[in-house]
Amino acid sequence: ISDGICPPVATNKLAVNVLDLIPTAFTPHTVDGLNDVFMKGHQVIIFNRYGIKIFEGNDGWPGTYKDGMAEPAVYYYETVLRDGTHIKGSIEVVKLFE
Repeated sequence: ISDGICPPVATNKLAVNVLDLIPTAFTPHTVDGLNDVFMKGHQVIIFNRYGIKIFEGNDGWPGTYKDGMAEPAVYYYETVLRDGTHIKGSIEVVKLFE
């Protein structure tokens, strides 16, 4: 791409390690196409702060609990990456106010 002033420059390709990029927060309340589902395309189990399983699915977690959206809070997850690696961690559900 060139702006007509500076000469075009070739870009470099990078390899990205997904283990470094698992999000620590997401915004399912604002369904805007950005950060709406945690670990889309992956098997995931979600637990609340008391260790109670609140969600299990094979296509990520859309931030739901029972019949509605999960409350903004920190939740814990177990997921399986495409290479079979099991990962545990925490994810924060964030509700943005406009």
